[in-house]
Amino acid sequence: MFDCWFESGAMPFASKHFPFENKDVFDPKKGIGFPADFISESQDQTRGWFNTLLILSTALFGEASFKNVVVSGMILAEDGKKMAKSLKNYPDITYILHKYGGDAMRLYLMTSPAVRSESLAFAEKGVDEMMKKVVMKSKNVLAFYNLYKDTQKEEKNQTKSPNVLDQWIITLTNKLVEDVSDGLENYKLDEASRHFVEYVDDLSTWYIRRGRDRFKGDDVDDRDFALSTTK
Repeated sequence: MFDCWFESGAMPFASKHFPFENKDVFDPKKGIGFPADFISESQDQTRGWFNTLLILSTALFGEASFKNVVVSGMILAEDGKKMAKSLKNYPDITYILHKYGGDAMRLYLMTSPAVRSESLAFAEKGVDEMMKKVVMKSKNVLAFYNLYKDTQKEEKNQTKSPNVLDQWIITLTNKLVEDVSDGLENYKLDEASRHFVEYVDDLSTWYIRRGRDRFKGDDVDDRDFALSTTK
């Protein structure tokens, strides 16, 4: 008798009611909607969902139903033990989200070993760090730009700026796009996320702070280049 694991393994085609309908969006013989670019589940599903997906798709269509797998590790309590209500060894998720926000929580997890199937001892201080290092710094950069944006007289082509700070941050931005794209395309989520974290620090601590006098100075051209580059 089949159980729920059979149903989960049949998900790629059963969800489209194949072969009875929807062949315009799912047809393995024509490569339409199959195989999936990637699937994602936790490490404990290796013998469950991953396995039934492989068995059923290979038996029915002669190949796996996915090209790549993103396996997340187990999220443990800060002391390394399994999270348990009886032990009360983890902070309430509602409290975490209300205090730090979803972006800080996602960044903490995305930059952690958990996205490459390693265990993570969840620590609230890690979420707090992401909020301060990335979320708050990003908001401060935006607030600073909004403070001076109306003083801009002319939109500039930032790539032609003679200022070394502008040239530096533009180069860094292009490198960021390249590194993050490479990380995501190769499913190295932690590497892609860490590049972004480092970039925000450079943008806030070095570019904005070192060049803050340019935004309120009397050199109109230089101010316009700074504003265009930040924008």
